[in-house]
Amino acid sequence: MLRYLLAGLAIVAAAPASAADLPPRMPEPQVYTPAAAPFYNWSGLYVGGHIGGGWADETATNVTGTALAAAGTATSASPSGFLGGGQIGVNYQVGAWVFGVEADVSWTDVKDNTVTATLFPGTVLNGSSSTNWMSTLTGRLGYASANWLLYAKGGVAWSDVDYTTQLVTGGVVASSFLVNDTRTGWVVGAGVEYGFWNNWSAKLEYNYIDFGTERYNFTLAGVTSPADIESHIHIVKGGLNYRFNWGAPIATRY
Repeated sequence: MLRYLLAGLAIVAAAPASAADLPPRMPEPQVYTPAAAPFYNWSGLYVGGHIGGGWADETATNVTGTALAAAGTATSASPSGFLGGGQIGVNYQVGAWVFGVEADVSWTDVKDNTVTATLFPGTVLNGSSSTNWMSTLTGRLGYASANWLLYAKGGVAWSDVDYTTQLVTGGVVASSFLVNDTRTGWVVGAGVEYGFWNNWSAKLEYNYIDFGTERYNFTLAGVTSPADIESHIHIVKGGLNYRFNWGAPIATRY
């Protein structure tokens, strides 16, 4: 029995020395999980400004024959010029889809050079148009990817225009007549927007506006002549928006 007891004590005494001979234990490996990329949230109310240019296709057609022009006489014009203004809108984002409504107004100098039709030798009929302002109210549907937003839009458009006719004889204006009207039509468009810093974003957009055909009465030298004016406008503009976010993002990273 004494022999077994002494053997056990020897084993216990040797254990610390054996443990000291073992290699040091390596620390547990640390797994690095990168932080999720920030989600760019397009939701919220925004305001901004824009500048650009527009060009129109217009055709005026005499409805009835008069001493000044035969029925069916048509003259065409291509007004063009700069525009600038502001916009206000609101977006609501669900996943990658962005739904929105936007209103804008632009002050313009979209106008044409005088269109001239020769009535008879020495006498011409001048006509011109000038767009003073345009406004649209549209719905927007977009698809977002990180800081980029591709969108399409459509809605209603208004335009304040001046149509002027002049009867010129021997280089002298014998009679002049001005019609002012606010026309209503429809608009479709598409654009791309990029969120470049905090709540700021920049956009580039194209709009097509169709104002259809409207009939106006022009009176020159005591003669009243109705004319149908057809108008289509193309607009390209760039702009900046500042967005007032509504709290945290409402969707996961995509």
